[in-house]
Parts: sequence; structure tokens; C-alpha cells
Amino acid sequence: MDRDSDQRSGMRKNTQGGKEQSSVQRGLFEPPRAASLRPVSQLIAQAARDQIPAAITPEIKVRAQKPEMADAIRDRYNFQEKLAPLILAARDYTLNAELEFRLNPSLSSLPDIREMKNGSFIISHLADCIIEKRPLMIATDFDNDGIVSNMIATDILKSVGFSNLHSVLPIRDETGYGLSEKFFWKQHAIMRERFGNRPMSLLTADFGTTNKKEILQAQKEGYWVGVLDHHHVGDVDCPAVLGNPGQTGCGFEDNVLAANGLMLLTMFAVHDELKRRGAVQESMSLKDYLVPAAIATIADCVPLRGASWTIAYHGLRMFEDSPFPVFQEMLSARGVRGTPSGSDLSMLIAPMINAAGRLGDANFMIEALADRQVLSARATAERLLSLNKTRQDIEAAMLQSALQSLPKEVENLPRFICLMDEAFEESDGILSGYHKGVVGIVSQRLVERYLRPVVLFANYDGEASGSFRTVDGYNLIANLDKLRKHFIKVGGHPAAAGGTIDASQFSKISELLNRSVELDLGAQYKPPSFHVDAVCTLRDINPTAVRELKRFEPFGTDNPEPDILIPDLFVEKMRIFGKHRNNLSVTLSDGHRTIEAVYWRRTDMPMLQHNNRVHIIGTPTLNASGETVQFSLKTALPADEGVGSSKGGRV
Repeated sequence: MDRDSDQRSGMRKNTQGGKEQSSVQRGLFEPPRAASLRPVSQLIAQAARDQIPAAITPEIKVRAQKPEMADAIRDRYNFQEKLAPLILAARDYTLNAELEFRLNPSLSSLPDIREMKNGSFIISHLADCIIEKRPLMIATDFDNDGIVSNMIATDILKSVGFSNLHSVLPIRDETGYGLSEKFFWKQHAIMRERFGNRPMSLLTADFGTTNKKEILQAQKEGYWVGVLDHHHVGDVDCPAVLGNPGQTGCGFEDNVLAANGLMLLTMFAVHDELKRRGAVQESMSLKDYLVPAAIATIADCVPLRGASWTIAYHGLRMFEDSPFPVFQEMLSARGVRGTPSGSDLSMLIAPMINAAGRLGDANFMIEALADRQVLSARATAERLLSLNKTRQDIEAAMLQSALQSLPKEVENLPRFICLMDEAFEESDGILSGYHKGVVGIVSQRLVERYLRPVVLFANYDGEASGSFRTVDGYNLIANLDKLRKHFIKVGGHPAAAGGTIDASQFSKISELLNRSVELDLGAQYKPPSFHVDAVCTLRDINPTAVRELKRFEPFGTDNPEPDILIPDLFVEKMRIFGKHRNNLSVTLSDGHRTIEAVYWRRTDMPMLQHNNRVHIIGTPTLNASGETVQFSLKTALPADEGVGSSKGGRV
């Protein structure tokens, strides 16, 4: 995208510190409208010619190496190679219950949801609904967490013969996110048409905690209302029967469970209660639902410890035994056969599930994920694959638009990158504007590149929907709570949040967000630290060593991917690949061995030039056959550059 075309498309004027800004708004401000008025292929091709700010390299620190503890872990847990024990020891694991739980969590450790504040009341009421055939609406979010929550609840309730059920997800473009007034009244009309004026119940999951007005409306219409949620709240005035571990006086499982985990434990307890009352005879297999719960748990970025770790760990390992073939079909559609890795769940399956809600109406997913027929499950997987490809096209166009609207010099980037564009449109293969279902993904891509908080807003007729992402050290929801009066609505987690603003307030909110970063992280920008678990040679990362890393996957929040540093490699060759030409494959050598490293979604790494000597940092993986080691590249450094206060040595 050239600057002349920006000007021809119309110039926006906004203010920063009282000064009128002609031309485009950068960083704090809106990107030019014409930034996305190109087909994707043109945007990608032009990106190589346009100057965009260089990616930021984090401060690299090697964790203190503890070889004696590593040897003890190796002996106790029968590791053949020393890579995995070294990583565990460097992460401060010792021969105690914490390490045992990380490597061998037991399903018997899953807690009783009745121990959660209001848990028993929710269980008892839902059991009453089933026995008394009281109409029940299950309303959940349209992301992975919400879709899987609804799938689990609906399938279990149907399995006990309960038919007075209305399971529903909001449609982003119709009623927006969550329990909005428009969403409630639409669903209430459906309930009244189906069930008449009988007393009814409403159970929400993954939203509802802060919907006081809508809950009071539902109660006025005769609904009992229960909420299963995990968004951080503290003290909250919620008139529903609130099952939220984040509420004051609860702390159930240290609030590590996503909504799907809360729903799984709730429905398991409801089934147990029905059996106790003699309403059902057979037992429920919780294991049947661990695969979808694991996918949604990992995708929702909750801490992988406690009950969430147990669910994720066992769900991954039970994948091939799932009674729901759609998950295996999704993986097959992405070209993966056999036992998946944790990253297959998070990087291949989860985006396909999310794509439905990001781009349209995901209500078909409630039953489609629970389908036990292979042929129809295969058709669902093909449909989701197509939706995800569309989402990838939109993401690629939006990312290039965002990159090209930032200042050219990285030192001129704001502390909190805030961008806004008009509502997404597509016409004759031309993608225009920001899609509110994709702004979160693009925000995360910018965080990964520039290591600072980011928000992208999609302006729909003066009301802009935004998605926030952040870095370690800056708590999003805590800071957004302080600015709540400037938002139409806002909510989320410490690491990710969403909000809606009056578009005319964008510049003011941008300035406030930048000020909040300076207060939290200091006036001068300092890149966050990136901790390397071990320093290795190519000889150390053989297939057996890499295979043993799978013993403590899936990886995610609180259990990050193993990151290792391999020093002194020579770049032999590079190639760019992928539909959007946004991935870089590099062959590197130590003079005796070679390894292929892939830089996903990035091609700009200046030191990766032929014959350059570099240190590489990333995660070792195995190819499809499981016999060849590959490397997922996080960053690369010139070989003459140090890596900070390293206390480690070679493996």
C-alpha cells in the first residue's frame, strides 16, 4: 500500500495532545481506510516493498540450570534422555507432589463442583428441572469455551431424556456478545412459543456475571437464572445464582477452570444427583467429554494447573478414543493422522471451532460436535475447514493493513498500540475494514511482534467493538476496570479482554490506555524477558529426547512450550511458503548436522541470511512420521550477541 493511495482515499483528521493530525493516525490512531482496499494477494505482495516497523526481540534469559536435580528426575521417572529432566529442573520442579501431578495427574483429583460457592444450589435446581420437566434455556458464548460448554450440557441432558431444552449461542452480527437485551428478548419469545407461560429456567455459561439488567428482566418474566462463569469479578452485584470462582468468597480451584470445565463438573454432579434421586439408573462417563473440554480449556488460555491441567492432560491422551468423531475428522482435514500433539489441538482444531462463531452463526456446532456418526462429522469438519480458511484470509489482510498503518520506526510505536477501522466488507474478492470477529487474533499477532499491549476496534456505525491482548506484567482487566466509565461495556481476563466504545471516544481512550501502561511498566519501554529452559546442541535434540517432552504436554498458560537455545548455527538456505506467503523455513547447520526451523506467520528476520552465524531460540518438534526433529522458531540472534544473565550451560 503506497502513501499516495492513502491520501487519494480520503484523509482523516484527529487530535493528539491538541494537535491536528492530517494524514493517517498511527499507533494511537486509526489506520487509513484504504489500507485494506486491496485483494489479499496484493496486500501480501506489497508488504515486502513497504517499510513497516521491525519486530522487537525480547530480552533473552536462560533459566538457572540444575543438573543434579535433573539427574534425580531422570532416574525417578525413567526418562531416557536428559533434555526433558533438565527443562523440568530449570522450571524449579523437584521430586515432590507438584512434579508428580504435572507428569501423572489423576482423574480422581477433579473436584466436586458442590464445593464451589452456590454450586449445590445450581445442581439441585437443574436436577429439579429435569425431573419436573421445567423448560430450560442453556445460553453460552460463541467461542470455543462457550460452544463446548453448550455441547456438553446439551448432550448430557438429552442423554437422560430431557427434551424441554433450548440450547443457544448469540450471533455476533445480530445481538452482539453475551446476554444482551436483544438476545434475551429474542430467545424469550422462542421459549414462550414453545413452552407457553410455564415457569422457566436460564443457565448461562462464559458470560452473565455482569449482566444485572438482563438477569433482572429474565427474573421478572418468571425465570430462575443461574450463571457459570470464570471471568474475574471480585465483588459483583449479580442477582442470579452465581457460580463463578472469581467472585469474592469463593476461589474454587483457584479460578483455573474455564466455563467448559465448570459445565462438565456441573453436569457430572447433576447426573449424580439424578441417580441419587432414582431418576436415572446408568452412570455417566465423564471421560467421554474430556476431548472437547481439553480443546476448549487450552484455547481459552486458562492456567494449566489444578483441575484444568487434569482435564487438558487426559483429554489429549484420550483423543483417539473419543465417541465424537468430529474432532478426529477435523484433524484429518488439516492433514494430521494418528495421535495428536497438544499444539494440534490448540493450533489446528481450536481455530476451526472458533471460526464458526467469529464469522457467523455457530449454533449448528452445539449438535455437530456431539454427532456420533462419522460421515456427517466429516461433512462438519469440511465446513469448518472452509470457514477457517476464510478467517485466515481476513486475518492476513487485516494484519497487513494494521502493520502498514503503524509508524515506520519501531521507537515511535506507542506503549499501547490502539487501532480502529471501519466495519469489514467484502466485494469481488476485495477485503475492506476490520472484522469484529477477527480483531482479537490480529491483536495477538501484533503483541507477538511488538511485545506490548494491543487493541483493535472495528467501527460499526459509530459503535466500535474491540479486542485486547497484552504481555506479561500488564493486567488488562485490572486496568480496563479503572477506565470502565469510558466504555459502553467491557470485560475479560488479565491477558485478554473485549470492549465496546463510542467511536468518537477512540482517541481519548487510546491516550488513557497508553498512560496506564506507563504507570504499570514505567515511562521507558523495556521489552519483556523471554526465558530459555536449556542450551543445547543439535546432537542433544534427537527424536527420543523430543518425544519425551510430550510427557508434560499439552502446553499453554502456566505450562509453556519448552524453549531451548541452540548456539552457533550457520544459515544454509531459506524459503517462504504458505498460501499467504507468511511463513519462513530455514535450514541451519552446525557443520555436521542440519535442522529445519520454521518461523510461523513471520518472514522478517534480517539475520537469517545465507551463511550468517546465529543463535536460534524455539521449541523442538517432530515431523509427521515422528522420526525427524524440526524446530518451531521464536527468534534468532546474531552469534556474537549475548543472551543476558545466563547461568546455564550446554545439555
